[in-house]
Amino acid sequence: MTLGQMIDSNYTMRVYCEESGCNARADIDLDGLAQRLGRDHGAMHDDLKIKFRCGRCGSRKISFRIDPN
Repeated sequence: MTLGQMIDSNYTMRVYCEESGCNARADIDLDGLAQRLGRDHGAMHDDLKIKFRCGRCGSRKISFRIDPN
């Protein structure tokens, strides 16, 4: 699935910090991400993981959750 397909299908995505004791989370602006990376960029974990880090602790130990609306 691509970012464009997720947007067109009205999905939401959150990123979660998996660092022990942090547990921060944030909603991802899919439209903004697609503007930066392109609508055809992959939306799977391995395609995006290197682009994110926790805003609270700086860890790269993150996971994504995707939900249909």
